[in-house]
Amino acid sequence: MRIELINGLVDALFARLVGSALMAFAAAWALAWLNRNDIWQPNTSEMKTLVAFLSNQDSDPKAVRFVTWIIKKKQYKHAGKHLVFWLENPFADVRSAVAEALGAIKSETAVEPLIARLEDKNADVRRMVALALGAIKSETAVEPLIARLEDEDAEVRRAVALALGAIKSETAVEPLIVRLEHKDVGVRSAVAQALGAIKSETAVQPLIARLEDEDADVRRAVLSGLAQGLEEIDRKLLSCDLDGFNPFFDPREPINDVFAKRAASELELSVEDVQARYEPLAERFGLCLAWHEDDQ
Repeated sequence: MRIELINGLVDALFARLVGSALMAFAAAWALAWLNRNDIWQPNTSEMKTLVAFLSNQDSDPKAVRFVTWIIKKKQYKHAGKHLVFWLENPFADVRSAVAEALGAIKSETAVEPLIARLEDKNADVRRMVALALGAIKSETAVEPLIARLEDEDAEVRRAVALALGAIKSETAVEPLIVRLEHKDVGVRSAVAQALGAIKSETAVQPLIARLEDEDADVRRAVLSGLAQGLEEIDRKLLSCDLDGFNPFFDPREPINDVFAKRAASELELSVEDVQARYEPLAERFGLCLAWHEDDQ
């Protein structure tokens, strides 16, 4: 009975997508809500109807914004060429939502239109466009992204750095290394993560030098970046949750016996083996091992 009611509701909402702008807006919002809360998942026929709605350039743009949420969650790649048109919409929140959806479906056909929107007057749109280009991972976007590393908006600069890290292009290494000295803490952190993702030997020594950064978050990000080139077990030992993922240690915070025993238990090693693995890591990255202090 519940399924029949939901299907009936969905059919009614689809019928209202072709109504007035206000009716289409309300219907698209309701469909997006049902989808986001896993009450309804569109079938192939319904997805085609949503794409047809996107392809109609007279569709209400605010309704289009909600439809992009469904496209994004469904990872429906066939929507890419129809979404691109809406990157030119006057409403910034629509352009931002469309960019996010294009990144989510990794639309190769959207790369050039997205690159053009790196010049968007709205910072949130530029940020979302940068992240979308990073998700698509097209080498074509590398040089345009590098050019935006000095964007006037700090959040955009961070997104650009992360996007370059996601693409993993060696071309971005030197421009990113320069930004390890950036005055913005968030930019330095994002750059460290990006360089870690690229795993370039060229970046290792510049990253090690930033382990002395004045900001703890930057130091953690740098250690996270450096850890990407290590064996899995060493990455785990450098991470606070012993899973090899963020958050990583601040190198200035002592690693004590209690943590070593926890690591030994979770990683199925002896405490002696854990401490022995920390020794070269401490020497290379300047870690503080509390058991050394206890021995003094």
